[in-house]
Amino acid sequence: MPNQRRSPRQTEGMPVMRNKLKKIVRSWVSFLNKRADASMTRAMIWSIRSGSRKEFKHRQCSISLEEKKAIQSYWGRYTKQNRPFFQALYACMHGTFDVRYLPDDLYLTRMLRHLNDREYSVLTNKCLQPLLFDCRQPETVFMRINGSYCDAAYRPISREEAIELFLESGKAVVKPAVRTHSGRGIQFHAARSAEEVSEFLEHCFGQVPSYIVQKVVKQHAGLAAIHEPSVNCLRVMTLLIDGRAVALSTVLKMGAGGSQLDNLGFGGIVCGVREDGTLREVAFSANGDRFYQHPQGFDFSGYHVPSYEAVKKLAVSMAERVPYTRLIAWDIAVAEDGEPVLIEYNDIGELGFMQYANGPLFGDYTDRILSEIFL
Repeated sequence: MPNQRRSPRQTEGMPVMRNKLKKIVRSWVSFLNKRADASMTRAMIWSIRSGSRKEFKHRQCSISLEEKKAIQSYWGRYTKQNRPFFQALYACMHGTFDVRYLPDDLYLTRMLRHLNDREYSVLTNKCLQPLLFDCRQPETVFMRINGSYCDAAYRPISREEAIELFLESGKAVVKPAVRTHSGRGIQFHAARSAEEVSEFLEHCFGQVPSYIVQKVVKQHAGLAAIHEPSVNCLRVMTLLIDGRAVALSTVLKMGAGGSQLDNLGFGGIVCGVREDGTLREVAFSANGDRFYQHPQGFDFSGYHVPSYEAVKKLAVSMAERVPYTRLIAWDIAVAEDGEPVLIEYNDIGELGFMQYANGPLFGDYTDRILSEIFL
């Protein structure tokens, strides 16, 4: 059959039809994405609630009828989705009842999404941190960014030059640029030869497109005395209110059992820090077990954290540089000379151990933040 020519009118109408089809496809894809997000959110909520219920029973926590009514009355002003066993579990773990404990499910699915713009989560990339913050940080040896190597000044270098810099540094810590929650993927390494460094990087980070290599911070003697193999950091949670940052809650993260990491995922523990800079009497592990002294024998009670005010001041000042992320968890070490050193910042701060250690995360700001989010 001979080809039929389209009429001018048909030809003119084709772009219009294509645009309509594109709009239909976009709408359908958007609909499917929203359905998928909703499904994932429901699965997350179910998993979190199920885990907390099991922990509630495991810890043999209890709640009186009056306390349950107080929780329902308080949270009923904001949402019907709160489950009182969250507040009961935190009251049991911390040792003080308070209706303002945040529930884990709403914290992850509603509160963080409201306070932190996920479009800017790329700013937590560790290779960008030296550019973002004009404060003392661990000395950068070199970086691999999207497969290419550069030095501390972001000048391009070869892989061979990067290995030479590693050799010059001696011992260093290598961190993937993203997704290092709970210390995942972080490696310490003492360089001995170019061949050995090359093999280490290929074996451990060959499939990692972006990572940063830093010199290990030499920490304050007072913090090293707790557990010397790990750099024991302070985690400070800050919140941006009307453009100004406030420090909500601070804990001391400590390694244990010879681990070089202070993360709870590697056997570490955390202890709450009071407003005057002294440690509380009890520390907690990842699963909520209590420690009245460090496994290596250090006594927490009354110990004054060195440079506490300077650490808190640094966290507050740096928080105002990234207003897209209003709730931030800062990990800050204290160097040998007492100066705070920014290790990293996180836009998804762990809720559990912060409330175990110090009580309701938002404290006196709870009503204001809940009103902002839910009302």
